[in-house]
Amino acid sequence: MLRYLQKKKIYLLGGNEGLISSIKSLLDLRVWSFWEEREKTLDHIHSEDLGIILLLDPIAIDTINLLKQNHPNNPLILISQNDQPVDSISLYHAGLTDIVMQSNLNRLPLILDRTWEIYETLKQQSKTWDMLVHSEEIITRSQKLAKIGHFELDIPDGRMFWSLEMFNILDYSYALTPEISKIFDLVVGEERNELLEIWEKLNLRAMTYEKQIQVQTTKTNKYIHIVIESEFLGDQRIKIFGTLHDISQYNQLEEARQLNEQLFTGLFNNSSQMIILLDEMGKVQKMNLQSQKVFKIDENKTIGLDFVQSIFHSSAEKDKLVSSILETWKKGKTKLFLTYPQVGEKTLFLDCDLSIVKDSRGKGLYLVFEAKDITEKIDLERLYGQAQKMEALGTFASSIAHDFNNLLTPLLNYSQILNTTLKEDLQQQTMQKLIKSLDQAKSLVSQILDFGRKDSKDLIALDLNQSIVSFLAEQPSASQVKIIYSHEADIHEAWVLSNSTYTFQILSNLYENAIFAVKEREEPLLKISLRKILTKNLELIPYPLLPGEMYYELCFEDNGIGIPKENLNKIFEPFFSTKGKDGTGLGLPIVYGILRNLNGYIHVESELNLGTAIYCYFPVLK
Repeated sequence: MLRYLQKKKIYLLGGNEGLISSIKSLLDLRVWSFWEEREKTLDHIHSEDLGIILLLDPIAIDTINLLKQNHPNNPLILISQNDQPVDSISLYHAGLTDIVMQSNLNRLPLILDRTWEIYETLKQQSKTWDMLVHSEEIITRSQKLAKIGHFELDIPDGRMFWSLEMFNILDYSYALTPEISKIFDLVVGEERNELLEIWEKLNLRAMTYEKQIQVQTTKTNKYIHIVIESEFLGDQRIKIFGTLHDISQYNQLEEARQLNEQLFTGLFNNSSQMIILLDEMGKVQKMNLQSQKVFKIDENKTIGLDFVQSIFHSSAEKDKLVSSILETWKKGKTKLFLTYPQVGEKTLFLDCDLSIVKDSRGKGLYLVFEAKDITEKIDLERLYGQAQKMEALGTFASSIAHDFNNLLTPLLNYSQILNTTLKEDLQQQTMQKLIKSLDQAKSLVSQILDFGRKDSKDLIALDLNQSIVSFLAEQPSASQVKIIYSHEADIHEAWVLSNSTYTFQILSNLYENAIFAVKEREEPLLKISLRKILTKNLELIPYPLLPGEMYYELCFEDNGIGIPKENLNKIFEPFFSTKGKDGTGLGLPIVYGILRNLNGYIHVESELNLGTAIYCYFPVLK
């Protein structure tokens, strides 16, 4: 049945109805398809494959020549009339395939079958040959494009074959006679000796050798990947096959790729910003060192995990980040601010950018999360704002206190004068109470003036260490409070620019606050320490308002009740106090004002129910 799937074609040229009917009656129409052309001219005969062309009319040699010119591969069979003379030799020379006399028309099916088989065979051979030629051309072009050369050697005949690309790779002229020595002569250094040794082994047994070598041609240095294989054919005959692959360009590309990768890795990991690469599903693909440090996670344990869920904990921050990621995939870039509470540490403020990296076709490859830790900047802005606030409060308080002091002074003077004129004890007692109240008011005004004072008058060189020792010696023994004072071994004298009044006010206010804070503790403890530090130390980064290079750090640390976080920003405000009737709210503001006048600084750290540490910084007097 397969025989009838594709019909054999016959092109009927000329003839009459009677002859055509006779021909069709002789042939199986399931096998043959017909195309009839009654015109005598051949100008309009289509150029497709006509199959076997049957010439049904007397025909000239010129007609056969024209047909063979347009259809060189198609068989031509002439149906000759019995009464017409035929010059068969001339027709065969012109290209005629066969002649069938009308009297022997019954032989036509046999002749057509035979002719068709020959025609199909020749067509298949032609296609096969075209494929071989085309394949050889493809191989040659492929070798040239891929820079791969091929060689073969027959032993013991010594016949060697090189492909064209071999000559190009080794920069040899095509006129060169191929020899194996022409390859070895170009190999550089010890690799040549190694190649010669391998060549001897290839002549002794079947084996394969593969190596990357360097060759020096007449034009340049090249890197070659060589593969040699030997095959034993019997009768002491050996066939050696080999390929040379010029990988110089790949080596250069690989070196460039490695350089770019090193550059990227260097920039990626040395960046002060956190950088995380995410795929389109939000999974972590890569993290730089800074992001691992800040988020305190290992890249190897995080790759492939959901970025939002595995790193962030706050529901609000997660929702904000997810929304920004979706917006980034739509718009290409998004900016947002996040907070990240570190476990057991302070909360970080992150300035974040989300962007898409695309390929050459505009398709998004991955999402880049970049975050900059602006916590220090936020702290600095808070410190600066606090300083401005305290400056304004100090100026305001000083102006009021100065005017109030001018009113108190005559009142106190007149009260003292009036007291000397009174005779009765009751009147004198009343006046003494008034004078005492006026003294307290004047003392309070003096403290306010100290808080707002901006001058640095009457400052002298003072040993801070000795001042601390003397102050502690003068204090009455605090019941059950354990007081420990320590200083660095090399600090025997700690010279600063101050005066005894300033130093006493700082020490007394810090001391009284600490004693008050620990009074409810079963084992109250106050630790006082003194050390010398440099501002370039990392521990001083949170205190950028320090203008000098070297400071004495005085620390009062207690295990008292601590200060609530909501009150930490208020403790330097005048009249803010958590002591109730026991405090004026001027202790820490006065310390703040004095240290500001001394070009120093004060910093407070506190945990509720754990204790408080107050750090005072005095510029070292050189």
